[in-house]
Order: sequence, then structure tokens, then C-alpha cells
Amino acid sequence: MPLADDAVIAVRAHDTFTSHTPELGMPTTLRTGSGERAFHPGPLEFWGLALPERAFGLRPVGMLVGVAGVNIAAIVAAALIVRRRAGTVAAVGALAVLAWLAWSLGRSVVASPWNPHILLLPLACTFLAVWGAANGDTAALIVAIVSGSFVAQAHALYLVFVGVLVAFGAVAFILARRQSRAPLRTPLLAAGVAGVALWSGPIVDQLTHRPGNLVLLERAARHQDPAIGWGGAITILVRAIGAPPFWAHGIANDAFVRRRGHGIAVLSVLGVAVLFALLVGGLAWAVLRRDGVVGGLVATALVALALALFTLARVPDQFPEPPRYRFLMVWPLGALLWFAAALVIVRVLHIPRDTLAIGALALMALIVASAGRVAGGGNVSIENPRDIATVRHLSAAVVPKLQHRVYVVESTGATTFLTMRFGLLAELRRRGVDARVEPGDFYLSPWHAGNVRTDPVLVVADEAGYHPPTGATRLASYTPPRPPKPVDAATGVHFAVYLVPPPS
Repeated sequence: MPLADDAVIAVRAHDTFTSHTPELGMPTTLRTGSGERAFHPGPLEFWGLALPERAFGLRPVGMLVGVAGVNIAAIVAAALIVRRRAGTVAAVGALAVLAWLAWSLGRSVVASPWNPHILLLPLACTFLAVWGAANGDTAALIVAIVSGSFVAQAHALYLVFVGVLVAFGAVAFILARRQSRAPLRTPLLAAGVAGVALWSGPIVDQLTHRPGNLVLLERAARHQDPAIGWGGAITILVRAIGAPPFWAHGIANDAFVRRRGHGIAVLSVLGVAVLFALLVGGLAWAVLRRDGVVGGLVATALVALALALFTLARVPDQFPEPPRYRFLMVWPLGALLWFAAALVIVRVLHIPRDTLAIGALALMALIVASAGRVAGGGNVSIENPRDIATVRHLSAAVVPKLQHRVYVVESTGATTFLTMRFGLLAELRRRGVDARVEPGDFYLSPWHAGNVRTDPVLVVADEAGYHPPTGATRLASYTPPRPPKPVDAATGVHFAVYLVPPPS
């Protein structure tokens, strides 16, 4: 069941194909300096989840099917691109790396519709698609634009990173096509049409609003909190891509962020040294041998590394430690770098095909094993079962007592601010109740704003210390099996929903 931000994503996905079709992404925490709030660049996540969300009759499983569809499309496209560039064995190797990457991230990430999570496998696909485009592959260029647009629109942190990377791939594509005297006009026209279509939402917003979201994002980039800086970025990258790299040993949790000021292990430094020696040496070998396959992949990997360093250095140093999701790009980046190093070894040493075939069989077994680990476990649960049970119970109890009119859903108490309010709102809407948010809500207003002066208000309350206003009626209550804090001794109830009539 979608809660908190996931519930907002579900509502906005359902808005697609209506008069409220999203033009922008989720709201950001960025400050613009003028008091205006910026949104993430675009709505492709909402557009991509809209069909499965509707196909399953608004049931929550539709969101999970949509996330699975995004990830499967990214993995299949990546494998096909690698096969076109380097053969079937390399494609199997890429699949094994992606499977291991998914295990490392854990199902709490790969099954999550949250915008910083759903973009990670498409980011890995973008890396490989840029490599294909750099070798003159038209299909890879289109894939790079599609997957890169999805990533850049989902989270503002990736806008410059992916934008410059795809631009590098496009320039390399033009040079490669000119060198081979292959047709150029039609591929560029197709790429341009795809880009305009994918960015039509942000373009329309920028043309119809002042100052427009892209301008607000630019202002926010100039009015940010102090960043972690080059030292912090280098520390994280060395620990992420050194030996053993993050993507290979399942450390996708907050621990690596908390330890970023505790120095770098010698093994990580040695791993980075070996990795750089392989990449730089492989690039020199590719230039001498005119091997565009190895040269294109290594050049793409090094450009991506430079862009990641620049991006990480500008991550705001908020809170005691910046949240984990702002550093998750290092997982697919590390996988790309080590995959490129492995391809360098295979091509330089001319490893026999029979040996590679045996290795491919072993890697296929690894794919199955790692996929089982992703499906059967994960580092943390996808959602808190206690919160899901609370929303499910309260919504089922409230709906029979409501008319199908506009109700404004509010919440009180820190534990109910996002989780319960948006989770209950999404579930009520799924059950046919016209639930709205209060005017000025940052997430869903003005598209779904009610009027607290004329519409009844549903207050989701953590009853400990809450005093309902005069005239309020308690419609439902629920005590989770294991409440997050002591139950109010006076009522024995932890969560409740109150109906507050509009002022007379």
C-alpha cells in the first residue's frame, strides 16, 4: 500500500490522462531564495506508472507492476545494447552485474516507486546506452534519450549529470557517423522528436508559468546550503568504487554516509588505483588499436565518473549527515566502471571464446542466485507493516460513514504528517471518496485542494495529546499491534480519524 511520498506518486500517476495531467515531477526540498518551491524536472515517472496503475483498477499492486516494468525495460534495453556492441557473452556479463547490483540495493529500493529509487536501474541503462551511441548506434542514442530523460526528470540531482552525459553521447554519435559516412539526418531527427516529446511537460510549464520550474531550479542551484565539497565527494567515491565496491557487497544503507568522515580504507585506495590503471591503460590500448568498443565504453565510464564527482560535491550537507538517497548514484556508477575494466581485460588478453562461454554459464547461475536473494529478502522492509495496517483499517472503517463528496484530509502529530495523511487520502480516493488536501498543501495543491471553509475535514490524529475541536466526531480508531510509542492510557487508542464539519 503506498504511503507518504509513494501515495502522492500514486495520486499523480492517476492524474495522467485527465485535466490534471502532471507537467512536473515531485516537489523538491530545494530553496530558491525567493520563497517559491521548485519541483523535480519532469513527469515521466507519473506517465510511466499511469497505465499499470489504471489497469489494476487503482489497486496498489498496479504501482508495483509499473515499477517492475520500468526496471525490466531498463535491464532488457541495457543487455541488448551490450550484445550489439560486444556480443552475447558480454551481454550475459552485463546481466550478471545488473542482477548483483539489484541484490546490493535490496528490494526496498528496486521495488520502490519513490523517485530517488526508481531511477537507479534506468541510470545503469543510460550509461550503457551512451556507450552504444558513442559508437554510432541509432537505437542506443534513442534509448539514451529515453532512459536519460526518465532519470533527469525524476530527481533534480541528476539533471546536469545525465544531461551532460547524454550530450557527450550525442556528440560522439555524430562524430562516429561522420567517420563511417553513415546517414545522420534521420537519426538526429528521430532523436530530436523523442527529446521534445519526452520533455513536453517541462517545456509547457516553462512557457505557461512565470518564472517557470526550470528557472526555479536554476535559482535553487545558486541558493543552496553548504555542500559536502570535493573532499567529501572524493571520499564517498573512493569507498564506493574501491575494493570491494559498494555494488558488490550489499551495503545500500545509511552506514556508508555516517562513516564518510572516518577516512578511507587502504584496500579501497588500492582498488581505485587498480581500476584507474585498467581504465586508462585500456583507453590508450583502444586508441592505438582503434578499438571503438573498448574506447567508447571506457570514455563513457570516465566522463560519468567526472560528472558524478562534480554532482556529489554539490550535494547539500544538511542534517547531521546527508540522507542516503542522494548518494545512490554511486551504485550503478561503480558497476559501470568495473564492467568496463572487465571488458578491457577480456579484449586485451584475447581470452578464448570457450573460456568465456564457461564463464557465461557461471554468470547465468549467478543471475538466478542473486535474483532469488532480491526476491526473498532485502536490507529493510519496503513499507512499515504497522502503518499499512493502520491505513487499511481506518479507511475501511471510515468509508461507510462518509458521503461521496469532498472531504479535506489533514493530519496532526509528527508520526501522521506524511505517512497517514497521504496514505489515507490515496486509499479513500481508491474507494470512491472524493478526498482532497488543504489549500496550500505543497504536494498536491492546487490540483487536489479542498476548501476548509465549505468542506468537512477528516483529521488523522495520533491521539496522544490531541484535543479535537468542538463539534468533531470520531469516525474510527485503531491501535497498531506494536505501536511506535506508548498508547494513550486514557483512551487506549493510538490513531483515530475525526470528522470536523465546516464552520457554520
